[in-house]
This record gives sequence, C-alpha cells and structure tokens, in this order.
Amino acid sequence: ARALLTTVERVAALRPLCLVVDDVHEADQATRAWLATLGQRRTAVALMVVATTREARVEGVEADAVVALEPLDLPARARLIAEEAPPHVVVDADDVQAPLA
Repeated sequence: ARALLTTVERVAALRPLCLVVDDVHEADQATRAWLATLGQRRTAVALMVVATTREARVEGVEADAVVALEPLDLPARARLIAEEAPPHVVVDADDVQAPLA
C-alpha cells in the first residue's frame, strides 16, 4: 500500500493526475484506508481522486464533493473534471480518454 501511495504521489508531483476508483462501495477495508490516507495527503500534489459508488455515503471514505451522475460521454467527462478539479490542476479535454476495456 505504501509503495502505491508513493508512486501516485511521485506521478502527481510531475504532472496533474486524476485517479479514478470505480465501485468504491465494494472496496475492502484496506482499500478504503488507503483512499483515506491518499485523501489526507493529496493537497501536497496536483491530484484529484474520483470515486464512483452506488451508495450516497461509503464508510471510511470522505468526499469534498458528491455529484450524482447519469452515464457520461467523453465531452461531458472533460467538462466535469474541469469543473471539479482543484484550481492548480489544468485539464486538457484532449487528455480525457475513454476508459480502458
């Protein structure tokens, strides 16, 4: 867990990073604890964490904002990321890609 945290922080120190965690409501306690630690440390680097869930609240996972969404196409994803990104993170719509299959 510590190695992954260090890797994420190193990448985010080089360039803005958006980490997407899908279905966080199904995450085990260790993953939720890792996300909580990452959330506490993300202000030191250009990092935004987006976690999707089917539940309004997930125990052990804090949120700065909660946004209820319908499925999004690529332009809509780019707009959402740009609107929710911290001020020091610049989002280029060309960098928003379809998720990996």
